[in-house]
Amino acid sequence: MPNPDPISTAEMTPWECYDFLETQHVGRICIVDDAGPFVVPMSFRILGSEAHPIVVIKTSAETKVGRYAGRAALEVDEIDEETRRARSVLARGTLHAMRGPQDLPGPQPWVTDDRDRCMILQVDEVTGRRFVARRRHDELPLNWQATDASRDNDDERGSGAKAK
Repeated sequence: MPNPDPISTAEMTPWECYDFLETQHVGRICIVDDAGPFVVPMSFRILGSEAHPIVVIKTSAETKVGRYAGRAALEVDEIDEETRRARSVLARGTLHAMRGPQDLPGPQPWVTDDRDRCMILQVDEVTGRRFVARRRHDELPLNWQATDASRDNDDERGSGAKAK
């Protein structure tokens, strides 16, 4: 099996990260408790501007995330294994429960039981990377590397196919 094409990476600009987050609906929220990092998938919605972005999540007040206040992160990935392309964005900030009226447009959680606690991640840093497979130009696939004998056989059969 030939080696897969190499992957190139590129940093995403903050506005590319926010544009990407606006198209996604599920990510992983990470908080830290006494046992260490705790990561769980969550529905989310990004609101605000690039200067003052917030991530809105809804959860139950009885969950670890619903009781949490402090530094947190949201990671969102998009991976296409077939084309070997991916994007990954990490938004870091401070997570806290929203107090008062909750008239913000929120996400549509997959799990809806008791998801009445609106949590806000006030983003103060966003980073992202893009991954793309590059075609190798220094190698020909094996089926293209014809020998003199195989060219002679193709010509005798009248195919006229020749490697360029």
